[in-house]
Amino acid sequence: MLACGLACATESFESAQAGETGELSTMYGCLSGDALISTGAARSGKQFLRIKGAKNRCVKLTFTEPLADVAVLNFWVQRWTAQGAFHLQVVAETPGGNVVVQKNIAAVVKEYKQAQAVLPAGTTGVKLICSSVEGGGALVDDVELLPELRP
Repeated sequence: MLACGLACATESFESAQAGETGELSTMYGCLSGDALISTGAARSGKQFLRIKGAKNRCVKLTFTEPLADVAVLNFWVQRWTAQGAFHLQVVAETPGGNVVVQKNIAAVVKEYKQAQAVLPAGTTGVKLICSSVEGGGALVDDVELLPELRP
């Protein structure tokens, strides 16, 4: 099982080739869906992940191994355009089915905001589902899996 203590590093998409993601190998597993790697407006480095705009565009990260413990998905996000409505949710894929772990992440144009979602133990993958105007979408950078902070 993926032990967060062994894999806590930031995925900032710097080593990926710019363009359509197809099935992109990351430090956490395989990334696929309605996205591309772009250059320019990154939070850190030069590249970022752009989820394409339209209704219910999905990017999925399938973990190499299920999460051994509860973990926090931490990432930075901004809206690609101010036009129209915007909605971004995080869904954990678990052996018991899909679980919405973050219903609507607040994002603004031209400024990255930190987003977090708690993923249950046993999670096998995570989906970012974005709805925006055609040509809109979301920019995502500096993705991390962190151990859950307990009081």
